[in-house]
Amino acid sequence: MFGHVNESMDKGSIMDLEERVEKIADIYVSAEAVRDMKHKKDKEDFDTQTLKTQASQHTGSDSVKVRSSRAAVVCLVLLCVLLLTAVIVLCFIFTQERQQLLSKNENLTSEREQLILKNTNLTNEREQLILKNTNLTSERLQLILKNTNLTNEREQLILKNTNLTNERQQLIVKNTNLTNERQQLIVKNTNLTNERQQLRSDLLICGKVSFIYVVICYLPY
Repeated sequence: MFGHVNESMDKGSIMDLEERVEKIADIYVSAEAVRDMKHKKDKEDFDTQTLKTQASQHTGSDSVKVRSSRAAVVCLVLLCVLLLTAVIVLCFIFTQERQQLLSKNENLTSEREQLILKNTNLTNEREQLILKNTNLTSERLQLILKNTNLTNEREQLILKNTNLTNERQQLIVKNTNLTNERQQLIVKNTNLTNERQQLRSDLLICGKVSFIYVVICYLPY
């Protein structure tokens, strides 16, 4: 990845450098062309003036041409030196910018890797929390179901207890009634026993009286 980025940056930097160098060269060529045109115009004006002057000045015009050619060569050399200096400075600047861009790219890549790692960790934590939440929800539903079942069982036990209490009360009432009936029967039995004893006593007395009466009736006088 870094190799592709560096190669693309190197190609882009070289293309930009070539474009700037070409622009600078075009500027210098244009300036040289203007200068040549100016020089030619001056030369034509000078030639026109020399033609109007005396023929004795022809030798002076040749020396001026030689000097002008030398000056043009010197200017061209200076322009080449300036152009070379500008190319070197631009190369140095582009190299520094490339190093800065590479450093920034490495920092951004490192930050991106850290963010990806943090995102992965947060995603794992989120999955764990979702799993815990699901488990807690399941446990909550189970507890709610158990609570509902226990509540139903409690209601049933309360109902059974109420029924048993009512049956107990009914049995107590029945027992009380039976006890009262038993007491009444005991009293009746006691009364009947007493009446039976009284009747026996009365029968004995009656028997004795009848026996005595019979005996008295059948005794001879």
